[in-house]
Amino acid sequence: MNAAPTIGFEKELTINLGKREVHVMWLGRANTGGDAVVWVPDVKLLVTGDAVVFPAPFAFGPYLTEWPTALQKMVDLNPAAIIPGHGPVLHDTVYLKTLIEMFQALTTQVKQAAGQGLSLEETRRRVKLDEFSQRLAGDSFQRRNWFRSAFLYPAVDRAYQEATGKLKPEAEE
Repeated sequence: MNAAPTIGFEKELTINLGKREVHVMWLGRANTGGDAVVWVPDVKLLVTGDAVVFPAPFAFGPYLTEWPTALQKMVDLNPAAIIPGHGPVLHDTVYLKTLIEMFQALTTQVKQAAGQGLSLEETRRRVKLDEFSQRLAGDSFQRRNWFRSAFLYPAVDRAYQEATGKLKPEAEE
């Protein structure tokens, strides 16, 4: 049986478990408008939900220009372990930094294309993230397919919406 939430928060909720504090935090819009992370400071553990997905993020309704800021806030926590929404436990912030770089590269390319008046289809052809595809997917056909279908194609669409001022609500994606 599912129960409705009884506690809400805007930026942060601290839960005291006796000898341990747990912080539930909203670091900004990322994969969704409501991504929350869990931070356990005494062991430097970060649980990210789908704001971080390994080996490549999915981009069905994200806020691509804001996502890097939320990721940087995660990096700034200097976590010893990161439990992503999907994928193995990470033990450094290298992957998060790669995502920041990739999202910035994507939004820059899309903004340039949209600024030149290119259509969405023309923008899709123009955006090149081959370096990131190689870094995240390597030579794995399955991972490259995931990168294209779950990240690149929907991310370009969403970034184009942002760049043209026509961002659709998440529910309409």
